Amino acid sequence: MVEVDWQAPQLGYPFFKLQCKITNCRIHLLKWSRNFKTSSSQNIDSLKNSFELLWAQGGHRDWGEWDRVKGKLNEEYRLEELFWKQKSRINWLKEGDKNSKFFHAFTMQRRKKNCILRLVDDNLIVCEGETETENIVTKFYKKLFTSEGIFGSNDILDVITHSITTQMDKDLVAPVDEAEIKRAIFNMNPYKAPGPDGMPLIFFPAFLDYYKA
Repeated sequence: MVEVDWQAPQLGYPFFKLQCKITNCRIHLLKWSRNFKTSSSQNIDSLKNSFELLWAQGGHRDWGEWDRVKGKLNEEYRLEELFWKQKSRINWLKEGDKNSKFFHAFTMQRRKKNCILRLVDDNLIVCEGETETENIVTKFYKKLFTSEGIFGSNDILDVITHSITTQMDKDLVAPVDEAEIKRAIFNMNPYKAPGPDGMPLIFFPAFLDYYKA
């Protein structure tokens, strides 16, 4: 599936092609994973049952299997915690101490806070539903970004003191180099998604090193 999506022809600049390939791979892999998806809670419950059976055997248990199940259970707990940490977008609390429940609760709270249930239009009518709220938002921003005409702008600009120096102007219009792009990306939080493909920034450092090699 990845090979087919990656070899599919794309139009545009090289980095735009790369973004399209990543997006297509992500969409198709998400659709594919729904048929085979097993939640971490199910894996944890299964491993806990195996662990309890081994515990009941006492000193006659298979110690190699004991270590394997114990290590796998700890890894599943770690992955579950990491998953909910990324979902919660919390940067000030690190992994460890089994913070999965806190991350999960914070994620649910953030989703409720970001969800728009209803809006009030210009006629003070409360509108609910996806279509109605979408129309209100669209009309609001169309009106916001529609010019109503400007009068006397030159008179206003003449009395404003210039705050941009010649050197600052040169820096603003200078071409963006690769080092500047890398510095901007690497200084961002590694769990943020920079674009519509949803790829976390933790991917880019490894990808750029591989691409240069």
